[in-house]
Amino acid sequence: MKPLIDMHSHIAWGIDDGMPSMDDAVKSLIQAKNDGIGIILSTPHCVPGQTDEEGINAMYARQKELWILAKQYGIKVYPGAEVFMNDFFTESLDNGWYRTINGTKYLLVEYDVTNDIHTFSDRDEWLYEVRIRDMIPVLAHAERYFHKGVDWDIVNQWRNDGTVIQMNRTSLMGYHGDLIKKNAVELLHAGMIDMVVTDTHRSFKPRWEMLSDAYQWIETDMGEETADLLFRGNPAAVLKGEAVTHPSGKAGKETWLERTKKLISLR
Repeated sequence: MKPLIDMHSHIAWGIDDGMPSMDDAVKSLIQAKNDGIGIILSTPHCVPGQTDEEGINAMYARQKELWILAKQYGIKVYPGAEVFMNDFFTESLDNGWYRTINGTKYLLVEYDVTNDIHTFSDRDEWLYEVRIRDMIPVLAHAERYFHKGVDWDIVNQWRNDGTVIQMNRTSLMGYHGDLIKKNAVELLHAGMIDMVVTDTHRSFKPRWEMLSDAYQWIETDMGEETADLLFRGNPAAVLKGEAVTHPSGKAGKETWLERTKKLISLR
């Protein structure tokens, strides 16, 4: 069986709020291997206005160390970064410090999860700035931005603009509360999630290298084909710079395509 692929992990130690030490990284690699994860995308935080060029270079150097370390455990590590979208975001794109996913056109980005998505006046502009630079935004933990329930107008806009959407496994498993889990399930059922990731920060639960529980949940609820797409197919495509395949959603639930057709018919 092909390994699970984790497309969002702060497993590189000592460079952000993720792994505090190499020992923790080793524990995480062992946990990943035991869970069936064979490929990990290293995505240290890059905060425009705070992360300077020296910090970026240190991040890249640590990722190289991680790549060597992971080989000892039979795990492939690919380079990337999670870029925080803020007032300095556009400038950071222009200075070229960011690292796309494995050198492809895909760039992992995030909003501030502590604030509701409606509070960001530049919400759409930031993603637009990524696209006009011939990159494709991959939006981290989309389910966590809606503090009062999913706003489908915003999600439909992301989909229509070509944004690739990630979901954290911890959200689906209920570690961020009932509302975030509800958001996660609704987005999954509507076919709006393109991949499920760990967003690992520690060598112990809940935010550790584990995907099997979320895979089993989705396989049971939506079928093996969908689970394989979210945990293997789409992650592999992004690592190669290829197009993702949007899942069809769950039978009996209104999918993105069905909502789009309905909106068109009402015009």
